[in-house]
Amino acid sequence: MVNFGDRFNQFLLERKAEAADETLKGDQYKEFVERYDLLRAQLVASITKDLQDLLIQLEDCKNEQGAYENEVIYKIGFMDGVQFGQGVVIEEAGQVIKGVTGCVQLQADEEEDKKVWEMRNAS
Repeated sequence: MVNFGDRFNQFLLERKAEAADETLKGDQYKEFVERYDLLRAQLVASITKDLQDLLIQLEDCKNEQGAYENEVIYKIGFMDGVQFGQGVVIEEAGQVIKGVTGCVQLQADEEEDKKVWEMRNAS
């Protein structure tokens, strides 16, 4: 039987793949890649083979770091969204939203309150 942790990790892999596919379509991403490739080629042409190998190791390390950071950020954001979704309570009278970080008092004017009240009672 598959547990929640395994399902969640599978979900993360699928979402990261979707995000990667979407990222690769962007013009800004393509510009970053072109600029990086140009700078890297210039650097590689000007250094020894030993330093080229060191550069590859440095790039691998930086890529692993970035992947780890993205995974942590995604997990935190996902869990924040779940917690916020579970914790949201809108109180009719005070227009208070309670969520993960506490509550925020909304300053709704009387006209807006009236419109909301009419929409809710229309059905």
